[in-house]
Amino acid sequence: MRSGIDAHENHLLAPPRAAKGAFLAGYNLKKDPAFLKQLVADGHLVANHTMTHRDFNTLSDDEIKKEIADFEKLYKDITGSAVKPFFRFPYGRYNRHVLSLVSDLGYTSVFWSTAMKDWEPRKHPDDPLNDIMANLHDGNVILMHQGSKENIEALDKIIKAIKDKGYEFDTVDHLQAPPRS
Repeated sequence: MRSGIDAHENHLLAPPRAAKGAFLAGYNLKKDPAFLKQLVADGHLVANHTMTHRDFNTLSDDEIKKEIADFEKLYKDITGSAVKPFFRFPYGRYNRHVLSLVSDLGYTSVFWSTAMKDWEPRKHPDDPLNDIMANLHDGNVILMHQGSKENIEALDKIIKAIKDKGYEFDTVDHLQAPPRS
């Protein structure tokens, strides 16, 4: 599996088609720093997904801090700027303690509301589209892994279907919480 998405995939997501938030692991930044530079240059949000994609529930506080700090340093070394303060837990696994620790480090944790179940075998070519459209709503954060051939093949159709429903694409740094009643 390639460390990033290929040129065709990046073209599909390039503005104005759809804004992308990429939570990348540091080992992928090391493999393909040019890909990171291209994502940033194209205006996509790139955020911290740790250096090694280890489950934070199994790590000490010092190990967690090192995972995050090492990613920050590598990101800055490659791009010349600080990473935006958004974080996605590997595997979506967390507990109250690690959630608080990441917050204390200045990060907003981002979770998904719809997953393109690309870790499961697909039975039909429309499964990726159906995964998204069945749960489409305002503020929807879609989890999609770049290594899934089915996702990439369905991407054009997904973007069109979402736009046809009147939705717009944006990155999580532009989402706003709904007003409290």
